[in-house]
Amino acid sequence: MWRLFAVCLLVGCGKADPVAQCNDLLSQYCARAVDCGFSASMPSCLADLKTSLDCNRAVSVSKDYDTCLNQLATYSCGVLSNGTTLNIPQSCAATLTLK
Repeated sequence: MWRLFAVCLLVGCGKADPVAQCNDLLSQYCARAVDCGFSASMPSCLADLKTSLDCNRAVSVSKDYDTCLNQLATYSCGVLSNGTTLNIPQSCAATLTLK
């Protein structure tokens, strides 16, 4: 699942500090994963994500970045879940460009 998340975030265009924005996006995703019961803790979720997504490689974010963060924060667990995993909103697909 984490690899799918990383693959979904590979294209986009830009804002000022994409490395920080990438880390913020991962943190928001993990906060929701913990809230919705799909991850035991923030540290374990972030560690899992960072094995397949290196934010130090982020070079830009798409115009949908803010929408993505907002939807991750406000969508219910039922909307974000397929029953076994936490899915990213459509606005989050192709949010990051990595070098």
